[in-house]
Amino acid sequence: MSYSQFISDKKTGTINHPFDKKWKGSNNRPQNMVNHVANYPFYPKYRPRIPMYSKGSGIIPYTLINGTIYFLLQQIDNKTYKKNIGWNDFGGKRDTESETASEIAAREFSEETSCLFYLKEQNNDLSKVNFELLKNNDSLEYDENALNILRNMISQSTIYFKDKIDKYISPIYLCSRDATYVSYFLKVEFIPENDIPKAEDIHLNYLDKYRRTCKWFSISELLRIDENNFHKRLQVTKIKQKIMKYQSENLFT
Repeated sequence: MSYSQFISDKKTGTINHPFDKKWKGSNNRPQNMVNHVANYPFYPKYRPRIPMYSKGSGIIPYTLINGTIYFLLQQIDNKTYKKNIGWNDFGGKRDTESETASEIAAREFSEETSCLFYLKEQNNDLSKVNFELLKNNDSLEYDENALNILRNMISQSTIYFKDKIDKYISPIYLCSRDATYVSYFLKVEFIPENDIPKAEDIHLNYLDKYRRTCKWFSISELLRIDENNFHKRLQVTKIKQKIMKYQSENLFT
């Protein structure tokens, strides 16, 4: 079914969605008619389906502190990179055609945070040592020992966070209209902003590493941010409206 055919059917009052005869809600649009997640049997039918495959995806970490919800976002400090300005998630593009949306998100999140959130949740002696080794890197560089540890850890962290995303029957997320980009909200252990490295992808060997600012926003602070101060990918996925909706459903628990 094409999008124009779907709209035509909607106007006449007959919606023949290929996935669900009872497709409801304001977002009754077919996304990709292939490669949709099939392992969420109890996913609410009134929400758009989550694409299993996308061109890119990311994670918006959140945590609860004394009952208040906080979201972690990042933005580059150099405003000359016009297409990358604004508060953003931790994400990027797929590496291979076979990489799923949750795999992309988990890998990008692990790479861009130097696996600190993974180490925080392991909570053992070795993870504490490695956390101290990798945190708060103001020089934008690691020594060879730290680099080897980080590179070997990224695959473990990717699997860990992919499993966390996939285990939820009803994950909370943002998705572009064409389903090419997905941002998953994921609950994490709190890490102070200053512990997060001052650049993403420090494990990669390139010179043009740009500095960034990471900041925890309370839900009320985030909702006061002007839409234009978000990265384009969060603007088009309507981050503020979705957060208000998910909060009204008590999904940030």
